[in-house]
Amino acid sequence: MLFLELFFENLLIGGTHVLKNRELSVLWNDKMREVSPGVYSDEASKTADAETNDDVTVNVTVKILERMKLNSKITVDEIAEELSISRRTVLRHIKQLRDQNKLTRDCSDKTGHWVVLSDE
Repeated sequence: MLFLELFFENLLIGGTHVLKNRELSVLWNDKMREVSPGVYSDEASKTADAETNDDVTVNVTVKILERMKLNSKITVDEIAEELSISRRTVLRHIKQLRDQNKLTRDCSDKTGHWVVLSDE
């Protein structure tokens, strides 16, 4: 509490106290969970993060498939640039799609084209 008092004194009345990060400490206890149940719950945040990550993954996968349907000769680099994601991320999604038998590649990597096997 002393840190905040010194901080506001500096801010409001022109104090000249030297404030260092190492002096700032936030005391955490289980009463925070009691005050706001659900807000500080570890399980709630993990579930929300997992749902968000799943939604993002599905959206990227759908967008990749859409690009491949529109242009079967599109390259991994072109997809990465259009979706503003890394090349490695595109390759990871393509591997997942191939493993799920939703996507295949005809002919060679250089002269071939993508074949989308499923609309899902």
